[in-house]
Amino acid sequence: VIPQTRVTIRLNMVCPAGRPARSRAFVVAAGVFIARMATTAVSMNASHTRCSVLLTGREVNGKPNKRVDMCTDLPSRYPYGERFLTTTKSNDCQAATNQFKSWCKKAIISSQLSPRDHRYPDLPKDVGRRCTDDVVRNMSEPSEWTHYNLMHTSVLLCGHICRVNCSDVLLHLPPHSLAREVDNICKSHHIPIAALTEAIRKGIPDVEAPPAGALVVHLRVGDVLEDSASSVSKLLASQELFYSKPQTGYVKPLSFYDTVLSDDDISNRTVILVAAAHLGSNGDPRRLGWRAPLPIKSCLYVQYLRRYFLGRGAEEVILRLGNSPDNDIMYMSQAERFVPSGGQYSRLVFCFIKQRGNGTLYYSSDYWNHPVWMRYCVPNPPGTNEDHKEQTQSAGRGAGVAQTA
Repeated sequence: VIPQTRVTIRLNMVCPAGRPARSRAFVVAAGVFIARMATTAVSMNASHTRCSVLLTGREVNGKPNKRVDMCTDLPSRYPYGERFLTTTKSNDCQAATNQFKSWCKKAIISSQLSPRDHRYPDLPKDVGRRCTDDVVRNMSEPSEWTHYNLMHTSVLLCGHICRVNCSDVLLHLPPHSLAREVDNICKSHHIPIAALTEAIRKGIPDVEAPPAGALVVHLRVGDVLEDSASSVSKLLASQELFYSKPQTGYVKPLSFYDTVLSDDDISNRTVILVAAAHLGSNGDPRRLGWRAPLPIKSCLYVQYLRRYFLGRGAEEVILRLGNSPDNDIMYMSQAERFVPSGGQYSRLVFCFIKQRGNGTLYYSSDYWNHPVWMRYCVPNPPGTNEDHKEQTQSAGRGAGVAQTA
């Protein structure tokens, strides 16, 4: 049923003699045309239903499985674990559900009619709107770095534990990468962390430094986010361990930043969020040839944190996205103030700044619970040497550790 609408159309037609004339017949014809267009629009809206869809993993041994297990044929443009809106030509969502079942044969799929008009209904509207197609595509690191893993490669080369000939490992590395420099250093130094920090030290002069006084925050995004069955809201609400080990808390929740940063650490300061979505195989045969997802959830996570830091008084939030891992690590290693994420990559930046001897590091009290890094990064962990100044801030926000290296 088309609601009755009063439409007034006034048309002045100029005759050859220059006199204005009103054509009643023309007005009637125009009214008929508009009515038909309105009828067509209503018909199209009726045949395209907006559905809210959620694809998530079935729990195995109490843990939900990942996208690579549940949705191997899911097109890249659809997120996994995050509710999103889609349209279907049916009068209900059943057609959409059936289509997703063909792509995600093992996943739990739920869909329902949605009154919402923004793409990711479980997140604030401004967060989803910032993740346009162009922004999402620019989240990914350059294509030649897709299968590059600096930490893993350095351990293979320095430890001489290449499963294949080490020359084959070098063959697939990007030219002039830090991993190639690590290989040169490892010929005389066989400790991967020491070789990595030396390679960073040599490469830093060629990379710009963050602005003086800026708070640099590394965000671990990419595969761990896109592969997770947890939504961005859930990952922001609590710490998720991706491989059931304490050191695999890669993606940090808001409570982490509430703990390690006081309002004074953020207020009227430039905050730089550094992130690039790594979506390569990392040697996992399940990911070779699969439909790698677009970093949609990564974008939503970054944009939410942008909103968070502005809400806590940051003067501006700069997004440094989609650079190569080597460029990012040398950039962050020059920071005066640094907040790490989870994972070995971020620990390496933390380690370099610690060894550099000047800079402020913000971290949780359990950050040093890793014997390898405690042994090889800093001879004496925080709190065991008078040269390592450590201060614990007031309870509540900022109750973590801010260490001046």
